[in-house]
Amino acid sequence: MNKKRKMQSYDDPVIVAQKIVTDSEAELHQEIARIWKRLDWTDPSVAFYGETNAGKSTLIEALLLLFGSAGDKPGDAIGDGSPDYTRKASAYPCLYDGTGFNLIDVPGIEGDEAKVAIEIENALHRAHVVFFVTADARPPQGGDDGRDGTLEKIKRQLQPQAKVWAVYNKKLNNPRQIGSSLVNDDEKQSLADGVNSLDGKMREVLSSDYQGHVVLSALPGFLALADNLPSDSRFASQREKFLKSVSSTDLLAFSNVKKFGRLLSDNVPSRSEIAQANLDKLLPPITEAVASLEKKAEHHFAKPARELEKQLKILRPELELIAEDASKALKRLTDEVTNGCVMRVRKEMLQAIEKGLSGDDELKKKLEQVLAEERNRLPETVNSRVGSTVRNAQKSCKEALHLVEKYLKDTHAFDSKVFVSSFSHAADVNTNSGVDWGEVVGTAVNVAVTWLVGGPILAGITAVFGLFRSFWNFFSSDYHKDQQKMSLNKNIDEIKPKLRKDVNKTLEQIERDLRKYVLDMMLPLQAMEKNFRAAANSMKESVGDLRQLAEDPSYLYRYAEVYSSTG
Repeated sequence: MNKKRKMQSYDDPVIVAQKIVTDSEAELHQEIARIWKRLDWTDPSVAFYGETNAGKSTLIEALLLLFGSAGDKPGDAIGDGSPDYTRKASAYPCLYDGTGFNLIDVPGIEGDEAKVAIEIENALHRAHVVFFVTADARPPQGGDDGRDGTLEKIKRQLQPQAKVWAVYNKKLNNPRQIGSSLVNDDEKQSLADGVNSLDGKMREVLSSDYQGHVVLSALPGFLALADNLPSDSRFASQREKFLKSVSSTDLLAFSNVKKFGRLLSDNVPSRSEIAQANLDKLLPPITEAVASLEKKAEHHFAKPARELEKQLKILRPELELIAEDASKALKRLTDEVTNGCVMRVRKEMLQAIEKGLSGDDELKKKLEQVLAEERNRLPETVNSRVGSTVRNAQKSCKEALHLVEKYLKDTHAFDSKVFVSSFSHAADVNTNSGVDWGEVVGTAVNVAVTWLVGGPILAGITAVFGLFRSFWNFFSSDYHKDQQKMSLNKNIDEIKPKLRKDVNKTLEQIERDLRKYVLDMMLPLQAMEKNFRAAANSMKESVGDLRQLAEDPSYLYRYAEVYSSTG
């Protein structure tokens, strides 16, 4: 019995794909539950988000005064210019024209963001409308050296929002800056002219969620509205300074804060809009999961399957050619084995006849000896010739597989570890375990030996010579030899086609077996390609389910509610 080398273990691609999906869904469930717990489904919330020291707190203080919701100390929340003055997100309840809502002051994104990241995230999850406040009319800038700039942060943090405005808060600290227009032509161009403007860049990263920009000056608006500043307020003297130059009514009108207040109150979300805004916040992790699964399905399964399919179309004719070459070699071997066997038997017998064989018994004895020698020689001969053909076929198959492997490496199919494992297993099956190449040779040897065991040559020749046994002593020695030679040749000539037929029959069986072995090398690779396609398709089905989840609000709500209660 041949010992078969232990095959390499490998990961079933379908099982690997299922695990990838399961792990991805588990992460998604956790993220959905985390976001859900931060959502506000009852009170409309408006967040003021943006760069550090852009004037977010100042604008909120002005709006609180405008909406009649200010506390005893107006202006207390306004920063003093130091970095990260606002460390905690603060919510200020307001009521305006019968509509209640919260104004959320979000920590600045340009300071030490690591210290306030969770506060920013929580505030934005709670918000249903966001105003991006900037003190620069120019568009937000991208990062460099691998660090996120303002533009990247906006894209990452504000994409889930249903409505986003940009607020250009022009800094005016001196009444002499009050003029006929709040912004000049250069600022107008920076704000709205072309794809590289503030509007252009914001629309690029937020798409249809971006609503446009608003221009105002928060500090003058706050000072105009702050009628009851305490005498010890740090803004009291500044307000007095402004009002010496312009009335509070004109200052408020110039600041655009009142106009902005109307825009804000008009866009306080309804119940249905709150629900939609909240559901929108659940979409990014689903979108990320979809993108991740699609990428992994393509990388690990779909692309390798396509590349393998291409190679199988090339490999099939290559294996056909290898099998055909082996068949031709075995067909040539039929004549070589038959002629060689007959030639050696004839030569040995003729030499024996020439030396002299006294009668049938001696002839039979010699013939048995010659046939025994041929029988002993034949296994080695057949083993050598058939074995050589089989080994050549095996070598050619390995070379063909090597070319397949090289192509798959060149096309980066081997970048997938599970594909490498599966291919190694398929190649291992082909070259070591699935095909018992030695069995082909063994079959040839065992059958070939039976040609001469008690064989037809002995029976045929002995029978013919038996006709002359009664007359043996009446003829001369030369005559005896001639008769022996004639009978030997006649019988060998009769035996030869039978021998060729038997040899051919045996080698045809070997040829069929060898052809089957060669072409069956496709089977593990075909099964592998099928399994990888099945793995890719199973992941695509999961992606389809997630897409359906993202497209069906009621389904998404139930899904989030379930996993938030179990997360």
